[in-house]
Amino acid sequence: MDASRLNFLLNRYLDQALTPAEKSELEQMLLASAEARAEFWEQARFHALLRRHGEEQQGRHLVFGGQVVAFGVEPQKLIRLPWVWATALAACLALALFVWLPGRNVDDEMFASEAVTIGVATLTRMVDASWDTAEEDAPQPGELLAPGWLHLREGLVQIDFFNGAHVIIEGPAEFEIISAGEMLLKTGRLTGNCPPQARTFKVRSPQMDVVDLGTSFGFNVQTNGSAEVHVFDGKVEVSRPGTAKPQRELVQGEALRASASGNLETAIADRERFPSRVDLEERARRLAMRRLNAWRERVTAPPADPSLKIHFAFESAEDNPVVLVNHGQTGGNGTVVGADWTTGRWPGKPALEFKRVSDRVRLQLTGEMASMTIITWVRIDALSNPRHALLLPDRPGPGTPFWNITRAGELLFGVRDQGRMNRYKSPRVITPERQGRWLQLAVVYDPATASVMQFVNGRPVSRHTLKEPTGLKLGAAEIGNWGRPHKSGPQPVINFIGRMDEFLLFDRALTPKEIRASYTAGQPAT
Repeated sequence: MDASRLNFLLNRYLDQALTPAEKSELEQMLLASAEARAEFWEQARFHALLRRHGEEQQGRHLVFGGQVVAFGVEPQKLIRLPWVWATALAACLALALFVWLPGRNVDDEMFASEAVTIGVATLTRMVDASWDTAEEDAPQPGELLAPGWLHLREGLVQIDFFNGAHVIIEGPAEFEIISAGEMLLKTGRLTGNCPPQARTFKVRSPQMDVVDLGTSFGFNVQTNGSAEVHVFDGKVEVSRPGTAKPQRELVQGEALRASASGNLETAIADRERFPSRVDLEERARRLAMRRLNAWRERVTAPPADPSLKIHFAFESAEDNPVVLVNHGQTGGNGTVVGADWTTGRWPGKPALEFKRVSDRVRLQLTGEMASMTIITWVRIDALSNPRHALLLPDRPGPGTPFWNITRAGELLFGVRDQGRMNRYKSPRVITPERQGRWLQLAVVYDPATASVMQFVNGRPVSRHTLKEPTGLKLGAAEIGNWGRPHKSGPQPVINFIGRMDEFLLFDRALTPKEIRASYTAGQPAT
């Protein structure tokens, strides 16, 4: 990370002087670096405090005079909020930076036309983890976490708070996300890693509160109410719950235990008793290997489902890099055009990377289908085109389906009928925090229920009533592009930008339960 360049861009941002190119550069810095996000938090908070002081001294005027008006927002339409540190800095981007909004502050005006989020942390990684909630409602890696309670039944998770603190939690654990710099651990075990930018990160518990002073520490709360903190590096302040004055300060190598009755006892810090990043990486590696091996066994076994017409497993890189072997019942192999081989959702799993406007996979499927299901695993790296092709036929005609992602992040499925195109669009589901992460996308066309359903990571995200049910014909088609090879002249730029490591097409409608099972069996290790 170029610290001087980051500081320059942050100053330009806070002065409302970023060019479009500079804004894009800053967004990429924040996506790539937790340290950059923490620095953004610090500067934004300091900037807001200066502005609040100016308001208190000079009314609703800036410190330097004049009035701040958000880009594209008239002064009389600005939103005012009560002075609550309700939402915290978010560093996920694409169309806009997500920021915290201290109410009745001139910064409300500066950010009024920007996209906002109530997220204050990101669930970065999960290994062998399950939650005490319905499976379809459980948080997934890459999701923003809003303030609220979570109950981790088992496994390891890593949560990155927007102030820069990284916390690894081992289940079973029950905890509350309070803000971008604070959490409550009711029961469970965690390790906190807090760089200088995350100084004053706070972990509460029923017996003691811990304020980090730039350190690494372990915290354990038993179901009987006892708690203990172990300092591995740096130092922490310990106080009784609800009191502002620190009771004592602990430094590297020290530990403190508090019984359920409140009695305190000093001890020696023991790092081995707490989850670490090394533990997380090793468990993730073993889980990825297990899932990859199980997946390969399923792929190489004779197809058990006669409705599976196309199954590109993206495993043919070494044998013939331009041939995509079809493990389905019918239909020929695919042909790779331009796309490069790279790593897929598990280490050792090949994938194709689509990044040039010419990259694509050619395929052919003859015959008519009454219903259809498509499932694919993708990592979306950008949404810079008006549309991004997942599957498109060469020659649109009656009954030909298409499947795209819009620039706004919506899944768009359609079927051409006589003289018209019937389109079925999901809400915005490819959000900034989902870009750069492996996702399972699915669509089910089902005349029996007169519906089109689309899914992300095994969860339904949209359901539409079929406008005019019709039989489907694919013919010659492309994955990741639409070149219309039968036509000359300029070609539309709607290429997919990202990676793909599996593609399945069935000539029947899979149930939501089957879609969910497919996701569970094939999900990445984290």
